[in-house]
Amino acid sequence: MTETSPMASTSRPAALHAYFGYRDAPAALSWLERVFGFDTITSFPDDAGGILHSELRRDDAAIVVFSDRDGYERPPRKGDTTGFGAYVSVADATEVDAVYARALAAGATGIWEPADTEWGNHRCRIADPEGFEWTFGTYRPGEPQGAWDEATGPVIVSRAARSRPPRASPSARGRSASPGHRPARRRAPTRSAGGRNLPGRAPRPGPAGR
Repeated sequence: MTETSPMASTSRPAALHAYFGYRDAPAALSWLERVFGFDTITSFPDDAGGILHSELRRDDAAIVVFSDRDGYERPPRKGDTTGFGAYVSVADATEVDAVYARALAAGATGIWEPADTEWGNHRCRIADPEGFEWTFGTYRPGEPQGAWDEATGPVIVSRAARSRPPRASPSARGRSASPGHRPARRRAPTRSAGGRNLPGRAPRPGPAGR
């Protein structure tokens, strides 16, 4: 049996999918839809009442959910992360706050409360009821991001500035700093058969190409 929503024919194909094996995948699908706002696009049930394969979308984000039949180990969280997770970009700070509130009310664990970062992102981090780590934020990867200056703190660097090659100095381009002045070319001295330098004359090759 396959369940497909109308969104399947209108969504832009995603270039990257994250996949999650949930111990109770049917409950996870319902939770992800209700709390995080995902839509289930396709779902294939297995013979044991679980999920063989399902695909969910939230705007440009795409994930795959299936039933964990093998008891996969979950890495423990050290500090504020397990070392990996999913990041979901949202439209604005209000949406970040709303997702965080819904998640905690639905049994998730709060890791980062919604807050602004020094580089302009508003984000939160949550562990869902089965321990998977989710971060929601207003930053969209690929857009201009911050840099750090030891003296002044965070600095926003535009994408154009990051991609522009460094401008060569006048000396590196073979020109002097004075406009219109072209430096004279120096001729390498050559040697006569007697060993004296003869400026401006090309040397004749010696024996064995020397």
